[in-house]
Amino acid sequence: MNTKKIASIIQIRMGSKRLPDKSLMKIEGKPMVAHLIDRARLSKLVPTVILAIPDSPQDDPLEDFAKSYPVPYFRASEDDVLKRYIDTAEHFGIETIVRLTGDNPLIEASYIDDALNLHFREKADLTVGKNEDEIPLGFGNEVVSLSALKIADKEGYEPNDREHVTWYILRPENRNRFKIVFLKGKKGLKNKKIRLTIDTSEDFKLMEQLFKRLYGKNKLFGLKEVLEVYKKEPKLFDINLEIEHSKDLYHK
Repeated sequence: MNTKKIASIIQIRMGSKRLPDKSLMKIEGKPMVAHLIDRARLSKLVPTVILAIPDSPQDDPLEDFAKSYPVPYFRASEDDVLKRYIDTAEHFGIETIVRLTGDNPLIEASYIDDALNLHFREKADLTVGKNEDEIPLGFGNEVVSLSALKIADKEGYEPNDREHVTWYILRPENRNRFKIVFLKGKKGLKNKKIRLTIDTSEDFKLMEQLFKRLYGKNKLFGLKEVLEVYKKEPKLFDINLEIEHSKDLYHK
């Protein structure tokens, strides 16, 4: 495993339709994306965390943040997220990408390292660590080779192929062309009744409440601590219980 060729790349934007500007909304006085960066940097296998920022003017505040934090960044296509990942990886000489999204501020580095170890052990093209049957929504990631993304870039023309990055690879008709493996969840940490990603104001309210309860005790609290809150205050998680999850291809 050549760790110099590995990076966690976070796709991030200001133009979310359901919750605009969420990436820089503050939780406990700190921008949401900063919490994500700090957690991703705890990986033992990934030396670099990079922001993949759209090249539209509305996303200039994200560049300002990246410069001040500081964190490496690259700006590319707003709508073609697949191409944004490829351009970012090529700019930094990255061959293996840990794909993270800016709406998951509770990501745990252990899940990143588990996915990477599985990816290299199985010599996979894509390792999926975000199937909600195994890992709660908000804690997942994907590990994907740049070479696989380039095939998707060359052949994938549907909107989902461009927006969801690994969609082309995961299409049922393409699965025999790529080696795809799935990371299993950790025993005792599965819970389908909680939603720990941020797409809406309801999601953000829940996250604020969790940080309010846990951040002062442990700034890098994880899923285990969240589930302890769930056991004590299950009704707290009703805040965003009715929000629909995004569709995916993992179950097909």
